[in-house]
Amino acid sequence: MIIKQFFDSDIAHSSYIIGGKNRCAVVDPRRDIGIYLREAKQNNLKISHIFLTHLHADFISGHLDLKDRTKAEICGPAGAGFSFDHQPLKEGDTLDIEDLSFEIIETPGHSPEMVNYIVYDVSVNKKEPFGIFTGDTVFIGDVGRPDIFEERFDELSGKLFSSLQKVLKLPDHCMVFPAHGPGSFCGKAIGGAKTGTIGYERLNNVYLNIGDVEEFKLQIKKDMPPVPDHFKRLSEVNRDGPALMKDLTRLIPVDTGELKGLLKKEGMLVIDTRSYDSFSAQHIKNSYNIKLVGSFSSYAGWIVPPGAEIAIISETPSIAYHAYYVLRRMGFDRDIYYYQNGMQEWARMGNEVSGFGLIHPERLQKLLQAKEDMQLLDVRNIHEYRKGKIDQSINIPLHDLRKRYQELDRDKKTVVHCSSGLRSSFACSILMVCGFKDIYNLAGGYSGYTKYIEGKTA
Repeated sequence: MIIKQFFDSDIAHSSYIIGGKNRCAVVDPRRDIGIYLREAKQNNLKISHIFLTHLHADFISGHLDLKDRTKAEICGPAGAGFSFDHQPLKEGDTLDIEDLSFEIIETPGHSPEMVNYIVYDVSVNKKEPFGIFTGDTVFIGDVGRPDIFEERFDELSGKLFSSLQKVLKLPDHCMVFPAHGPGSFCGKAIGGAKTGTIGYERLNNVYLNIGDVEEFKLQIKKDMPPVPDHFKRLSEVNRDGPALMKDLTRLIPVDTGELKGLLKKEGMLVIDTRSYDSFSAQHIKNSYNIKLVGSFSSYAGWIVPPGAEIAIISETPSIAYHAYYVLRRMGFDRDIYYYQNGMQEWARMGNEVSGFGLIHPERLQKLLQAKEDMQLLDVRNIHEYRKGKIDQSINIPLHDLRKRYQELDRDKKTVVHCSSGLRSSFACSILMVCGFKDIYNLAGGYSGYTKYIEGKTA
């Protein structure tokens, strides 16, 4: 048996290859499928099956791209209502790949149609399972959130509770191979390990140790992060069958003149991935500063309309190509451009630039002591805010700002902060697009501010 995990830190997603000597399956593939093709070729394996645990809501799956390249059979939950040829799976079904046998159990909860794949290596032990591909049912230290369909929370959380009892019937030695790791919005607080065992989860996963369904519902809903806007949209794309990557345009490099022309188009949007200090100094008007870190995909999903064309500003072409693939995984299928001349050239040619101030913690403290007429905006999530805050601050979490900016005064001096300066720079760019003028980003964020205060009082 061969098994390999592929963890994509951009979307905190785990996919897998599992197979025997000649054939293999890919479990929950991402959209850019080259990694699976290369791995299969290196091990002289034919990809014969594509296993889907559910309709993924946080990324575009690569099932059709893989089928197009390999002619592999797509297998997935019968309840998904897929609009393409596939083998529908239900409780008790089995699939065989050489000496591997996969038993299907239905595990609704995170999504209504979820299935898990229990793996037996019959060449070693026909009765004891080797592992289980849990999709978004069980994560390491967490379980899948049942509130994506908010109106069905009571129903789906109850089903998730029942699904977990099924999984708990497996022996302690059974390996757990989840579809997500830390950083995913598909769970509340997924642990740092990428795989685990049923025994470890039985001992340490708090949600697997709640014996009452009503208490489970109460605890699973508590402190749940917001559902990103793109979740329902992408699950429908995966149901219908996404466009093939080969049919989409590659990243398109453009020069200054070409970018000026593009910016005149309706629905054109600029994403600037540079550092917050570079962005604050100068950027193209009405662009969004989304740093290419773990939450890039979710923030893009929150702010970018599905049909937008996108121009990327970045320090290097490799960063732009990275952003391109992440945006494709998020279902942004229109043309994506890369401005290859850079912001210095843009400004040197006399084109309009925008910017905002960076403020040091010392300066902020003096403004607060002087009771300056300003608004201090904290864009951290509510849990961070409750742990510690700056006096006089207003908390509007970043994901809510695009709708709740109207609670703020456009004409007031506005100082924005998060924990470090990254999210607050994105927030500043949102406010600028919304017409705010006198904006400052707190350099170093709340962390820098508290360190400054500690130093002053030491």
